[in-house]
Formats: sequence, C-alpha cells, structure tokens
Amino acid sequence: MERNTPEPLSVGRILCQNSHYRRIFFAQIICQGGDWFTMIPLILLMQQLTGSGSLGAVLLSVETFVIAGLSLVAGSVIDRFDRRGILILCMFGSSLAVGLLFLVTSGGTAWFGVGTYALLAVGKSFFTPAVNTVVPDIVEPRGLLAATTGLGSVWGVMLVVGSSLGGVVSSFASPYVCFGVTFLGYLVAGLMLTRLPKLPVDGRMAQRPRFSGLTSDVRSVFRVAKRRSSIGSLILAKPGTNIGNGVLAVFPSIALVLSSDEPALVASLLYAARGVGALTGPMFARWAVRAGLALRTAIFISVACFGAAYALMSFQTLSWLAISLVILAHVGGSATASLSSYGLQVEAPEDLRGRVFSVDNMFSMLAIGVSQLVAAVLITVMADRSIILTFGLAVLAYAFVWRLLGRQTEGK
Repeated sequence: MERNTPEPLSVGRILCQNSHYRRIFFAQIICQGGDWFTMIPLILLMQQLTGSGSLGAVLLSVETFVIAGLSLVAGSVIDRFDRRGILILCMFGSSLAVGLLFLVTSGGTAWFGVGTYALLAVGKSFFTPAVNTVVPDIVEPRGLLAATTGLGSVWGVMLVVGSSLGGVVSSFASPYVCFGVTFLGYLVAGLMLTRLPKLPVDGRMAQRPRFSGLTSDVRSVFRVAKRRSSIGSLILAKPGTNIGNGVLAVFPSIALVLSSDEPALVASLLYAARGVGALTGPMFARWAVRAGLALRTAIFISVACFGAAYALMSFQTLSWLAISLVILAHVGGSATASLSSYGLQVEAPEDLRGRVFSVDNMFSMLAIGVSQLVAAVLITVMADRSIILTFGLAVLAYAFVWRLLGRQTEGK
C-alpha cells in the first residue's frame, strides 16, 4: 500500500496561511531587532558618557550569564503555566525595561544601561525557549522544519539590519530615538501575541506548587536525555559552535591587521558577515534535512565548518577572503542551531519540551559566556591570529568528539 507523503510547507506559505505563526514570527523580529537596534547606540552612548568601553563589555557579559542562570527556572515555568501569557508578559516587561534607558544621561546613570539589559535578558531567558516550545503546537508537522528554520533566520537578518539601522539612526538623530522605537515595538509585539490561542499545558505540572519541583524538573530532563541519547546529543550540539563565540572580541584588532587604511570599515564588514552567515545557515539546515542527510551528520558538518573556517581565517591577509570565511563559519553556526532546535522539537516529549529547551538554552549561553571570558584572558597573552586559530581548532575538536560520542551511544 502506497503512502502519500504531504509536500513540505515553505516559510512563506506558513506565514500566509497560519496567523498564529505569523504573530510569533513578527514578535521574534521585534524582539531580536529591538535588541540590536538598541544595543549598539547604547554601548556608544555609555562610552561617550563614561569615557570608557568597559560598561559595554559588562553589559554583554551580564546579558549572557543572566540568560544562562535563569534558563532552568524558565523551563519549569513554561511547562507549568500558560505559554501565551508568558510570551505576552516577556514583551510588555521588555518594553518597560527599555523605558529605563531614557534615564541614561550622564556617567552616573550609565549603569541603568547595564540594568536594562539584565532585565531584557530575564525576558529573553523565558521568551526564546517558550517560542521553541510553542511552534510545534501551532504548526502542522510537515511545516515544522520550515517554521523552525524560518525563526532561526530572523536572528541573522536582525543582526545585520537592526545593528546597522541603530548606528545610522543614532548618528543622524539620537540614541534616545532608538530607545523610543524599541519601547513601542515591544508594546506592539505584546499586543499581537494577545491574539494567540491558549496553548496546552500538562495538567499535572500546573497542579504542583510554583517552583517547588525545580530540582525534580531538571532531573527529569537529564533522565529523558539518558534514556533517549538523541536528546542529550542535540542539547550538546549548539555549544560546539558557541565555544568559538569569543573570537568576535578580536574582530576590531584583526581588522586593523587586514586593513590599516580602513580598519573601521573592515571591522563592520566582519560583524555584518557574521549576520549574513547566520541568515544563510537555516537555509542549509532545511536543504540538509530535505535531502535526506542524517541529522547528526548534518550537525557534525555544520560544527566542523565553523571551526575549519575560523582556523583558516587566522592565516588570511586579504580582507575579502577573511570576510568570506567568517560568512562560512556562521553558516555552520546558524545551521547547527536550527538543526538542533528542529531535532529537539521532534524528539522531546510535549510535556517536557519547555524544560528541554531551557536546559538547551542554558548550555548554549554558558558556552558563550565562558568563551567570552576565555577570550578576555587570551587577548592579554596571545596574538590576535593565534586566538582565532585556537578557537577554530577548539571547535573542530569539539565536532569530532561530539560525533564520536554520538556513535558510541548509537552502538549501545
């Protein structure tokens, strides 16, 4: 008896036909775009007010570690309470947090910028895993791959567009104009999400006292990961490229080596190349799955691509070639994130999905935070090219170890 396999849906078709996914998609655009649209002007403003770039570095670190620290709590909340309400609360809360940026008017109040991004990080620690948890509930299975990779592409687009527009608007108008636009954007996103349907929650979880079962919730994720090795393997996939995140810290100085005439332009192009790669990666992920490539094989190729590209980039003297390799690296990084998220949406039990994605988010953010700290130390003792090579080789090594351990668990 022949089985008729439905034709997979495209992102455009899902956006046209599924109003619930459309609301989440545009809320994701506002969330990611507002983050970058505000961050660049804020960091520049704090540097002008204080005469130092240290607060900008503190801001980035605080954001990373707040998200990592709250991820486990977020998973318990997402699996216990109305997920629609969580998404709405994150957007409205983020809007109120951005309002604090209007108080950043002097060196003494510049710390409000760091506080604001700490609060925004609280919202992101709930919003990101909640979105990944909700998508399988509102999109039919044949559209799940496109829906997930479509949301993954948003980050790359907003990295390029949001940060660029933020710099332009801040230069020609004022950073406070950027803050106002973001404030209104989050409000609009919150209002859009109020039209989502009530999303399913496991009744057994909802009856338990708030936060009392946090330790048990975390253990339940590790138990299912131990029982189903594919889930544990997918959770550990994203850190493979995230441990290479520290390489971004040397972009400004490596730009000076690549071009003594226009280092600022080359530095901006290197960061833009990261966004272009992040935008393209989900397209590779979609192609790999539809072409029948095994998920673990596709992830291994993606992580190895990130590491190899940066290892090769450390030897380059031509700026265009270095920029091309950065694009290639982040194609691998973004593809890894999309493939891992898609795999977890398929593999994770519905009643555990929020906690699984929160643990996944925690490992990802911890890898980024540790990478940033390592980069800060290495900058004081190593040459820039050596730092890039070190991170590239570390990611390559991770890819091969991850693949080897995956094969061993498959054998068992």
